[in-house]
Amino acid sequence: MEFCDSGEGIPNIDFLLVTKPLSGVAISNSAVSEETKIYNLGGKHQFRDRPIQHHFFAFPVDVPGNSSTSIITRIQGDSVRIPFMVHSPDAFTQDAARANLFMGIMYGILLVMTLYNTTIFAVLRDKNYAYYVGFVIFLMAVLMPIDGFSAQYVFPNIPTINLHLVNVGSSLCCAFLLLFCLSFLNTKEHYPKTFFAIRSVIALTLINGFANIFIKFNLATNIIVSITLFCTVALGVLSIRKTPKLAFLFLVPFSFFAAGAALTVLKQAAVLPANMLTTEGLRIGVAVNISLWSQALAYRLRYLLEEKFKAECLLAEGQKRESSAKIQALKKNLQLVAQVSDKLNSPLLSIMHMSSKMKRITAEPKCNLEKKQCSQETPCAFFTEINAHVANLEIAAECLSELSTTLSEMREEQGNVEPTTLIAHS
Repeated sequence: MEFCDSGEGIPNIDFLLVTKPLSGVAISNSAVSEETKIYNLGGKHQFRDRPIQHHFFAFPVDVPGNSSTSIITRIQGDSVRIPFMVHSPDAFTQDAARANLFMGIMYGILLVMTLYNTTIFAVLRDKNYAYYVGFVIFLMAVLMPIDGFSAQYVFPNIPTINLHLVNVGSSLCCAFLLLFCLSFLNTKEHYPKTFFAIRSVIALTLINGFANIFIKFNLATNIIVSITLFCTVALGVLSIRKTPKLAFLFLVPFSFFAAGAALTVLKQAAVLPANMLTTEGLRIGVAVNISLWSQALAYRLRYLLEEKFKAECLLAEGQKRESSAKIQALKKNLQLVAQVSDKLNSPLLSIMHMSSKMKRITAEPKCNLEKKQCSQETPCAFFTEINAHVANLEIAAECLSELSTTLSEMREEQGNVEPTTLIAHS
């Protein structure tokens, strides 16, 4: 790359900005009348080694008047296309201020949503909030190295962590995204086979994340991210048949994230021009997606409570109809028993009359049976047997009389007695 002054003979200092995280950038800034300046930047170097304290890799380009400057770069990274941007001092300051504004809004929303939903999870113990918080935390772990904030604020003196944080964070972020998707959409209940298939994808993401702690597997991580995005959209579309409301609450916020990411990728591929929407599209999409999902969790909880309440009402109504049928059957049985008790009154009176008569007969001092004399002191076997039968008849008469009285009282009071009391009496 070669830079020339504006032709007015005035020294011009520009800034060259690299807006992509790289492992190493060696830049030689050579002017005609000055010695060569070498800058060693990149993710392998500490933040304090940068010539300009910026979250991206920035360095000054000094072009004296009526001269030219050549920039020689040696780049080590994972992408062939490197987005170099040249700014004047004023444009550099304005671009940094705008980027810091959008990043501050995005990370502020992510932190607020994390704290808010962590508090709700501590109270409700709903696993959806745990998956949501895990997704947001590891999403920040992915975005902060890309935006350069992890090297600037979190790990300024440990560059090795920043190199592995993107892949590890991407894998864990994908795992929590799929867990959140499965739980939010009730996939296990509606599509059990799909549920277990997605669980296998989650296992692969966790294995990939653990492996990237030691060695960077960029291709495997990119494949995992692509599969996760496909599964997320597919599950949302599939759930429209069973739970359209929950599918709508899941897909609409996620569409903002997908649209913002698409704008940023197309801008970096030079398909779309660089403007505020394409440059900050990913951050805007992330902020909107996370905010709407937080609201969707609250609505989902209310929706499930309403569905549970409706189911309980239907169950209570069914139990009420069943209890009413049982009460009607009980009333019929009580009426039948009352009729039987009315018919028992006459025999009972006869039995009691016969019992009293037998007592009088057996109490006589002497009796004549088949012209045989029998004294009171030595009663015959016949009268002894009669006495035993009389005693049994008295007991039976008393029991039947008590039963008749109880049934008559129940018949008189059944209009004012509670159903449970009637059941207990019966």
